[in-house]
Amino acid sequence: MPIHLTKDQTVDAFAVIADINNFAQTVTAAEQGSSKGEDIAEFTRDTLAHVVRTIEATGGEVAALRGDAVLGIVPAGAAICTMCNEIAIAVNRESANISEHQLEFPGDWAYSPGGASLKICIEFGRIHVASIDTRQLGTQTLFIGSAVNYASRLCSAGVGNRCLLGPVAASRAEFSSYSFGAPMHVAGKRGEAKFAYHELDLAEHWREGRAR
Repeated sequence: MPIHLTKDQTVDAFAVIADINNFAQTVTAAEQGSSKGEDIAEFTRDTLAHVVRTIEATGGEVAALRGDAVLGIVPAGAAICTMCNEIAIAVNRESANISEHQLEFPGDWAYSPGGASLKICIEFGRIHVASIDTRQLGTQTLFIGSAVNYASRLCSAGVGNRCLLGPVAASRAEFSSYSFGAPMHVAGKRGEAKFAYHELDLAEHWREGRAR
């Protein structure tokens, strides 16, 4: 379902960033291991494919792929809580399969014991849209706005498997079935105020993570 854009090319939507934890170290370990990193791209693809399919099934669109991360734009009113849970379930299932495989073949994906760890960071707001042409990718849509920036800043908060919501997203009706306490905060870059956030409890579907 394509996202509806207004005449001035804006959309009020959730910015969703799903990012593999500890990825730089994972790539280094893969390249230094016995496989010399030959399968790290496929490992990354298989992890992020779950995220891509779930965002699109929720009614959102994938706006960008950034190495180890996916930027999704999910419209207001979409089943975004279901999206968060389904991503957790899919990644958890993949990690369980890898863990079971590694019991017999510990050298496979040795750079990521137990599979990938993931963070999902979300904020809601007005997103501005433009397009850019590239030789390799053709015409690409750019989604720009403070909600995207805010979600990106939240990626440095917390540890392990986690789903973090900016204050606007947490106040939305889509998350009304969840109770949030006092917000937590993460420091911004130099000169920026701290960023408040709430953590969405997905413990029922998502095992505890460790990697940042």
